[in-house]
Amino acid sequence: MSCLLVIIDGCNENYISEKTTPFLHRLKHNSTYISMQVSPGFTTRVELFTGKSPGTTDSFADFCFGPNALPFQVFRVLKPPDKLDASANLISPSFSRPKGNPVSVLTALYFAFTGVWIDFANIPLSLLPYFRVNESIKKYKRSEKKRIPNNLMGILSDNGFKVSFIYGTAASISSKITKYTAGDKEVIILHYGETDHIGHEYGPNSIEIKRTLGAIDESVKNVYELLKTKLDQFMVFSDHDMTEITDSVNLWERLQQLDVRPIKDYLVFLNSPMARFCFRNKEAEQKIRALLGSLRKYGGEITKEELAQRGLPADNKYGELIFWAHKGINFSPDFYHAAQIKGMHGYFDDAASIPLIIRSRDRKVLPQKRCKIRDITPTVLDFLNLDYSEMDGKSLLIRD
Repeated sequence: MSCLLVIIDGCNENYISEKTTPFLHRLKHNSTYISMQVSPGFTTRVELFTGKSPGTTDSFADFCFGPNALPFQVFRVLKPPDKLDASANLISPSFSRPKGNPVSVLTALYFAFTGVWIDFANIPLSLLPYFRVNESIKKYKRSEKKRIPNNLMGILSDNGFKVSFIYGTAASISSKITKYTAGDKEVIILHYGETDHIGHEYGPNSIEIKRTLGAIDESVKNVYELLKTKLDQFMVFSDHDMTEITDSVNLWERLQQLDVRPIKDYLVFLNSPMARFCFRNKEAEQKIRALLGSLRKYGGEITKEELAQRGLPADNKYGELIFWAHKGINFSPDFYHAAQIKGMHGYFDDAASIPLIIRSRDRKVLPQKRCKIRDITPTVLDFLNLDYSEMDGKSLLIRD
């Protein structure tokens, strides 16, 4: 049997429309369509391909608080910048960062030493010694690369399936897919990635995102026409949503106005709509809590109990205090974007939904309005008659 999985990065449900994406729109109405729920945070790929919740995999964010290894200790001599921008930090946003840039070099060095690709983005160099890459994320990325059978690609490979994963733009994927024929025991995964950075840079309601979706729609149509006679299962879905930014807060600047200092008194990690803190003394905690209390219209503190209720890990390594922005609010600049952005995802107070279209030959899908992103891998494995019993997700197929 053969399967084709199509991932459209950062795709909202309303992106699929008769005018913008006519092929996907027809496919939606001629197939099984389900609204798929996304967990808050930024590790949806892990949840997608393991079939497990972030709480089970301990995958909440890429970076945790804790001392980092060499070569980052050398940056302890630097002072935290007054402003988070490209000139102050010698860096720039990842989508426009020139080669040879210090953070680009660090990212490449980290990959060379660990075999794990992590973008250090807009993190101030002076703070790098105090953050470490989440061990759970490193473990997952290594296991996916080596096809260890604790994720979809590894399980498929372990059971004799050929697995092809192609990431890129509509143009690059269209040029690469022509050599594929979807033979027996083959699973092809196509990941259209440009919608994510276009959504961040221009916003989810922009003309730029509509043009990008049009190109992806045409590419998916061509891929489907090329392979449809060989396909036993076909799924189209996203990995997260994208929300229009309506307001932003320069939280870093407000923190600099306090008479407590980063590194000396506290540590902070700005994840766009989320600010995570660790405190080194009570005075810093009191003053930062007072500042955040004055920003209640922009967001609120998320308790450990609330994290657990949403299936997220509640460990202090992610922060003693997590202040999460309300939907549509953004902390700008942050540790991933030096420039103002127009779209963001990962909100805690948003029951975000993304599209899922399924076609399964000889298998019926359970009628339901909602599912979770962790249900994708169990559904694929169930269709291929492979075990998924240890996963948190469930198969969406009707059992014989």
